[in-house]
Amino acid sequence: MGTAAVLVAAGTVGVALGVHCAPMLAALPGVRSRLHPGLFGIGAADHVALTFDDGTDPESTPQLADALTARGVGATFFVRGDRLARHRWLGRLLAGGGHEVAVHGWAPWPLGDHACQGVARAASLVHEVTGAPPRWYRPPYGLLTGSALRACRVVGLTPVLWSVRGLERCVRAESDRVGRGLAAHLRGGVTLAMHCRRSWRESLRALPAVLALCRDRGLRVGPLAEHGLPGEPGPVDEPPLAMRIVHNGASRGRVVTGVEGPQA
Repeated sequence: MGTAAVLVAAGTVGVALGVHCAPMLAALPGVRSRLHPGLFGIGAADHVALTFDDGTDPESTPQLADALTARGVGATFFVRGDRLARHRWLGRLLAGGGHEVAVHGWAPWPLGDHACQGVARAASLVHEVTGAPPRWYRPPYGLLTGSALRACRVVGLTPVLWSVRGLERCVRAESDRVGRGLAAHLRGGVTLAMHCRRSWRESLRALPAVLALCRDRGLRVGPLAEHGLPGEPGPVDEPPLAMRIVHNGASRGRVVTGVEGPQA
């Protein structure tokens, strides 16, 4: 192959990768806050959207759900399809407790057509288990790809990341740091992302402080459905045909968690 042909081939590959990976830039807080406030999770000024990633888990999910129920608070749980398939009862538990069950993909790190199929398959499973079609999609680590966005358009999901992440780590710091961290970053209109599996104990321990601060500031706390995000879709009665076809055919650290929230 000649030099010119090699350059053309390299350019083609580069363009393809750019189209596929460019949406990943949305994981950077400055990029998504400027280009797409809805993707950034900015909603009603008197509301905080409470979300949990990476469920379901038979140890952590019931404890988080119980803590929220005891306080009369609903939340949005972004679940992985492979985990929900193993623990369907947890999906029913969340839905029965008044929580939203949303899509976190099927398994971590799918790319290309696998990501598209995984999103559709997970969405169909959520509908089957909970009886309600999911409305939201959040990719693992907030890394959106072109394939995942195409799947969202087909399935009818709205991608949403977060405004604040990592506040649960404040509970490890001194008590005054906890107060400063919460006061500085937890405000009306934000979407707060916490963990349902890896750092779920920290999430559980931080919940009382988070909810108390919201109450003191006169802020409502609830799921994304109550957050008033711009351009959110209305509910649908049946999943799209493509979703049904796909389904039937079938490090922890600062970089990951420290987006807008304080670092402990």
